[in-house]
Amino acid sequence: MRRAYILLILCLIALLCGCKANVASKSQLIKYAKKNYGEAQCLNYVVEDGKSYVILKDKEYGFEYSVWSYISDFSMDGTKFGEIENKSSNFTKNYIDYMKASAAYDFSNLKKKYNCDIEWKEYYNPNDSFDDILLDIYLSNADDAEKVAKEFYDEIKEFDKRDHFIYGRINIYYNEDIIGEYKFSDNKYMTKEEAEIDWFMKRAMDIMNSSFDANIKSIDEFTYLYMETMDVNNIPGYEENSPRRITDTEESLANTKVHYFKYKDEKWLIADCLAPDGQLYVHKLEQ
Repeated sequence: MRRAYILLILCLIALLCGCKANVASKSQLIKYAKKNYGEAQCLNYVVEDGKSYVILKDKEYGFEYSVWSYISDFSMDGTKFGEIENKSSNFTKNYIDYMKASAAYDFSNLKKKYNCDIEWKEYYNPNDSFDDILLDIYLSNADDAEKVAKEFYDEIKEFDKRDHFIYGRINIYYNEDIIGEYKFSDNKYMTKEEAEIDWFMKRAMDIMNSSFDANIKSIDEFTYLYMETMDVNNIPGYEENSPRRITDTEESLANTKVHYFKYKDEKWLIADCLAPDGQLYVHKLEQ
């Protein structure tokens, strides 16, 4: 796996070395916008200060947003090998702002109904397949968690016909502590504990597919067993010289969470620490 990664980097360097990139044309920017955000009318196209951008009007809702193209250096260890063209947009922020305004009455009624406060995350990333946060809800009654999450989800889905928020997540708080979340991709509410298990199982699936040549389509193929906390050095098969994260401390490493599960009648674990390849540590236990 590491060898393939190095070869990929070398190929990219070879392709980019000495190459000078150009900003995107009007047609390229419009094509990008249509693919990622839906149909829109182009109001203007500008090239200035080394950037190009289009101002667009969303066909469904009529709000305006921009998509722009810019050049950045491709560098490694302080050495420039070439240039890369990048694209970005303020669509998501403007889309959220329009939704908040058009459904303000309904959102306000939900806040009053459940006596809760909400905080929108304008930097939500629609391409984050690990479910980025779209909305935080702060409850005055913890018993309302699942109901309020579902009702806000339904209101958002009523607006979002194009599934821009398909990988969105609503976090639910009580007394400033997170107690649960609602994941758009699964269309269900999970407690904090259930969400943690779901997160680790999805990480395990990705790592097993990439590093263990597995072909796992869904975490439904796993049977979750249990979690225990142990010193990192007592985790089966773990190498003491494995890398550490900036957030790791002696105390956290001495209390590492280890989740056990079964896959095809084999017992596996995933631990909240890094393996030598820099991913979370996943290990198949001896039967």
